[in-house]
Amino acid sequence: MRLALAVVTAVVTLALPARAEIEHARPTHDAHDDFWRTVIDPHADEVVALVVRCRAALRAADGSKGQDLDATALDNRDRLYREVTAILVYARKLSPSNVEVLELLGQAADEAGQPRLALDALHAALRVPRETRPREDRESQRDDRSSQTRMAGIYLRLGQLDDAIYWARTAVTDVLLRNTNEHDHALVYLSTAVALRGDMPAAIDVLQLRARDQASFATLALVVQLDRDEQRGAATDTLERMRNLNSDNFAEQLLDDVAHFRFAPPEDEHYYRAMVDEALDAVIEARAEWLTYASFETPYRRRALDHVAALDAARRARPASPHTQIVPLMPPPPSIHRRIHP
Repeated sequence: MRLALAVVTAVVTLALPARAEIEHARPTHDAHDDFWRTVIDPHADEVVALVVRCRAALRAADGSKGQDLDATALDNRDRLYREVTAILVYARKLSPSNVEVLELLGQAADEAGQPRLALDALHAALRVPRETRPREDRESQRDDRSSQTRMAGIYLRLGQLDDAIYWARTAVTDVLLRNTNEHDHALVYLSTAVALRGDMPAAIDVLQLRARDQASFATLALVVQLDRDEQRGAATDTLERMRNLNSDNFAEQLLDDVAHFRFAPPEDEHYYRAMVDEALDAVIEARAEWLTYASFETPYRRRALDHVAALDAARRARPASPHTQIVPLMPPPPSIHRRIHP
């Protein structure tokens, strides 16, 4: 027994230095990452460089939506979205399962007016299991809800209301999105789709909880839905409460929210802008926006014309001043969103 114990001790003692040398010789980097980059994703470095540039370009284009509204700026922005889309299509060929490439491609293609390409990329991004993604993608804990929100908007613009409602509800139910602009966008898409299905009370209820005591984009959407439902007093009260909650930069916040929201259907942008202009007593601008909205075949065209008639009646009722100068109505600025071609 003692002899056996001595032999075991000697073996363990002799093995210790060898084990220490092995531990010391282990590489400091993750061998899995080397395998991923050299075998499964050999173009990783090139794709990372393309993603960095495309993300910066998209951020700059989105940031300019609130200021650059002239025709030249619109054309330049459209061209940028098309160019970025082409670059990301190439990046997808190099790395077909790169979630970041797929999400950016969905964003760029949507902005470039290519909804089918955008949906294909976003669906592909959601199909990639998180555990099979590269380590940097897994550790970033990227939230898929932004893709779901964008998909809801695309389906809504395509007139596929059932799909729009499904993806909007999927995004809205995530607690991580509560009280964020992205959550507001999903709520607005959901409310718009439900209203187009003919259930305006449910569409209003979708926005009530979020918009009750906050000056948010969802509150503005609630004002729009109340106005469309002929609840003019409730719409005015909600807008006034929103102004009181954020009186310092009320106009700037609303116009910035409108500029950065991807409207579905696109002509709704004019309805929202008209509501904001009326709240700011910008009568001429509001009238132009209402007439622009009414030029489309929309479900709420008659309501827009009612606003025009009310503005004209209020203008005629004002006492004339000898110093009043008649200013001709100017056409509204062009929409920052192009019509899509399915």
